Formats: sequence, C-alpha cells, structure tokens
Amino acid sequence: MGDICCGVAATYGGDIKLDYQHGYPPTVNSHPECVKKVHIAGSALVGTERSAMPQKTMGAEDFSYFMIERPGCFIFVGCALPGELKPHHKSVFDFDESALLISSSLFVQIIRNLLFK
Repeated sequence: MGDICCGVAATYGGDIKLDYQHGYPPTVNSHPECVKKVHIAGSALVGTERSAMPQKTMGAEDFSYFMIERPGCFIFVGCALPGELKPHHKSVFDFDESALLISSSLFVQIIRNLLFK
C-alpha cells in the first residue's frame, strides 16, 4: 500500500505520508463445515437456488473476531425493500421485516439438522 501511495504522489509531484490504522480483521467464512450446514438448512427453507454459496466482498465485521475464536459462518439474509437502497449503518436504513422470519427459521433449521441427523 505504501508503494502505491508513493507512486501516486510521485506521479503528481506530491509528497505523502501513509499512516495506516489496522481495523477489523477480514470476515472470512473459513470453516467449510459451517458453510455447508448453513447452505443445507437454507436450501430446506428457501430452495437451493436462493440459498447461494458465499460470495467475496470487501466487508469487515466485528463478527470476524468471533470466527477467530470459534468456527462460524457469516451470512446475508437479504432484507432490502423494493426501490431505493437504504444501506446498513445509515440514518435512512430500513428493511423488510419478513427477513426476520427467514433468519430465525434458518437458525431453527440448523439446530434441527444437528439434533436429528
């Protein structure tokens, strides 16, 4: 990162001092057994087509600290309302509350699958 910043500064004839603050670690679903359990439970609830496998994002969450200590799986339930996107962590955030039924049902299904193998 320092090389890139210095290169940009040199390109435009400027000076740069990089003071990078490390923040949250990346949120990585690095426990395939957890991902599989969530995918199986999600498929039972909403169908295989709608229970997609993880996709890469540039997101970082405090949940990443949990997954350092214990196996886990970070999921997106999909709760956007039709129309203009109102993103998380903004004062205008709003969501489709029916997603709460899906997410809570997902946890119940995971537990059922674990108990009744």
